[in-house]
Amino acid sequence: MKLGGSFTFKAKCVDENLGIDVARAEIVYTSSNKKVLTVDAETGVVTPVALGKAYVIASNEACGEFVAKQVTVVKSDYKGAADYALKQTKRTKDSVTFTWNKIPLASAYVIYRKDALNSAWKQVAKVGAVTNSYRQIKLQAGKVYYYCVKAVYKEDGAEKSCSLSNLLIATTTPNYALKQSGKTKTSVTIKWNKVPAASGYYIQYRASKTAKWKNVKYVSTRILSFRHSGLKAG
Repeated sequence: MKLGGSFTFKAKCVDENLGIDVARAEIVYTSSNKKVLTVDAETGVVTPVALGKAYVIASNEACGEFVAKQVTVVKSDYKGAADYALKQTKRTKDSVTFTWNKIPLASAYVIYRKDALNSAWKQVAKVGAVTNSYRQIKLQAGKVYYYCVKAVYKEDGAEKSCSLSNLLIATTTPNYALKQSGKTKTSVTIKWNKVPAASGYYIQYRASKTAKWKNVKYVSTRILSFRHSGLKAG
């Protein structure tokens, strides 16, 4: 149940032979944890106090019986990074994987994606409440994708929605396909594939496998090759 709401828990003591309620007035309602929820002893009206779990208990001394129902008190809404903490956990050249926090009242999660920041959201998947991760495949290498997640839940037989999660900016691994295209005694020429999400390229160089990388030059996205001269022969 949500903070700010309430519901009535009803129980009765039934004579198995007669099939009638024999002790309705004698049933007492209690809470296992009044810090989470309170219960009106006579009417069974349950009122949430704080987030958490507690049992609503209906008992009858004459029958010597009791029944209990576990109640989870949740927020009225879940949204943004504070609740979902949506984040990317893995990437390849054609896939991204991301995770989020589970939402207590969720019956499922709807996953949305858009390929540009100013475009409309499109639903790409709907996963069950036990799932809090998703891997999307068949993506383009070196590209930026935008994702968000929305928890949905059942209430009075209808599916309702929480607010959206934080915006995730996910990226696939670039497919540079870097290779040497020419050489002389004192220079080498390299070329690479265009990376869709790139704003430029840093060209780095090291003289041996154990040496540190050094920036040689920064070039714009219009440049897809570079000639490094002034090298030692051999």
